[in-house]
Amino acid sequence: MREDVQRFQSYVFLCVFFVTFIVTILFFKFVLTPLIAALVLAYLINPVMEKLEARGFKRLTLLLMGVFFLMLLLFLVLWFLLPILFQEIEILFNSLPNFMIFIQSNLIPKVYNFVKQVVGPAIKLPQVIHLSDIVPDFLDKPLNIFLGSVRRSTQILLSWSVPTFLAPFFFFLFVKDFQHIRRLLEDVIPPLYRVGIFRFLTHIDNTLRSVVKGQLLIVLILSLLYSTAFAVAGLPAGVVIGLITGVARLVPFLDVLIGGSLCFFVLVTNASPFGVIMSVIISFIAIQLFDGLFLTPRIIGHVAGLHPFLLIVSVLCFGDWFGFYGVLLAIPTTAVANVVIQSMFEVYKKSDFYNSNKAF
Repeated sequence: MREDVQRFQSYVFLCVFFVTFIVTILFFKFVLTPLIAALVLAYLINPVMEKLEARGFKRLTLLLMGVFFLMLLLFLVLWFLLPILFQEIEILFNSLPNFMIFIQSNLIPKVYNFVKQVVGPAIKLPQVIHLSDIVPDFLDKPLNIFLGSVRRSTQILLSWSVPTFLAPFFFFLFVKDFQHIRRLLEDVIPPLYRVGIFRFLTHIDNTLRSVVKGQLLIVLILSLLYSTAFAVAGLPAGVVIGLITGVARLVPFLDVLIGGSLCFFVLVTNASPFGVIMSVIISFIAIQLFDGLFLTPRIIGHVAGLHPFLLIVSVLCFGDWFGFYGVLLAIPTTAVANVVIQSMFEVYKKSDFYNSNKAF
């Protein structure tokens, strides 16, 4: 009878906990994104803080010093690198009119001529509409357009700016009180299951940290490779395009889309010679092969214990189900799922069902 009452109390507690968790998520949905982002960053930086605390430093002092040096580093980067970046970004924007002219006067007629050859001469080539032709249509009622867009822009700006400004504040609080938050969560776990759950969470923690470090290392290596290769190949604004392509690798396969589009845009608008085009194509393919065949399997596959084929399939499936966020979180989620499956398999091999000598 007493065991039934305890089991009923456990079920009631789990239901109350689940409902409370859902209500809390819905209540804090406006600041949920910066909360999660700040918590993830605090989780990643906490081991460094703990190592420095072990040497006698105070956490608050370390945090304030870190903020100061981060601002100093940001100032130095803006002071020395921003002029170079602006110069190369200006090249990209200056290439935009040439790109539009090329599309309207060269590429589109060739496409239609090809279609006419395939379909037949009966098809008529429509007149290409230039952007300058449709601008006056939008100038007839500028006041209505302005008033209609201000309201939408203000709502979008508020919905993005407030959480963005709150993220550093949340990050500061999470890093400062990370140990206290962890102790509170540890006290929630029943003592009977605490050892097993701690072992399981430690395994997940080590795997996630390895995956994140591996992803950042891959981004750093690819950014250097792309920037160097594009600059040597003679691609205009090659350093900026290389950095953008490397950073885009944070999302699997996004570097192919963004880097390939930017390279095509710059090569076309600058009427680059055949040698530059071939050098950029060879560099891009070579870096992609190096990443797919060696870098990612060596780093992510080794630390997470995931086969390269599984990494590709997980990215495709998560992207199909959850879109951009699915692609972004595919590899960490798959790594955690791998740890869960391994732990379940270990429990299964220790169960009476697996070790029983009796048949059904």
